[in-house]
Order: sequence, then structure tokens, then C-alpha cells
Amino acid sequence: MSDYLINSLYEDISDLRRRIRNNEEDIIRLNQAKSEITNEEAELATQKNKVHDPALHVDTWAGKYADQFETIRDSIDSTIASAMLDKSEAFISRIETEVSRLQELNENYRDTISDKYALIANLRDTD
Repeated sequence: MSDYLINSLYEDISDLRRRIRNNEEDIIRLNQAKSEITNEEAELATQKNKVHDPALHVDTWAGKYADQFETIRDSIDSTIASAMLDKSEAFISRIETEVSRLQELNENYRDTISDKYALIANLRDTD
């Protein structure tokens, strides 16, 4: 009977290790996604500044329409900045939350593995 139980515990340990590996792979992918979002955010910040190109001066364009055009440019710039900040922060927060959850899950799996090894040792000692 104890051999069957020991084998079952080893199977459980194997399954838990597989889950840990899968979670670690997910963590790597999530961290890569977070990096890509951060890089894209930096690229968008660089590109959004082009909204103000070319710069308008009194000697190139002045008057009511020039002022309206600058107002539109400023509106576009602030809309892009707001959307960029809101969306990227939300994605990054969700990624960080999921990474923390997976890390905690892996820690629990490791604790369970240790408990199962201790149980195996006890079962072997009683034989």
C-alpha cells in the first residue's frame, strides 16, 4: 500500500514541477510583453512630438487659422499622451498582477512539493 502511495506522491510532484515550469514560461512571456509595451510607449512618445512639426512662427503663418491649427495640434498631443499613459499603465499593471500571482502560485507549489517529499520520507521510515 505504501508503494502505491509513494508512487502517487511522486506523480503529484512531477505534475507540480510541470506546472511550475509552465508558469515560469508564462512569467517570461509576460515580462517580455511588459518590455515591449514600455519600448512602444517610448517610441510613441518620440513620434507624438512630430504633431508639432513643422513649428509655426509669426513669419510662416499667423492669424486666427494658425491659432486654431495650433489648438488642434495641442489637443491631438494631449489626447495621444492621455491614451498612451492610461492604456500602457493598465496593461503593465495587469501584467505585474499576473506575474505576482504566478510567482505566488509557484511558491505554493514548491511548498507542496516539500511537504510531499517529507511524507514520502515518513512513509519509507515506517516500512
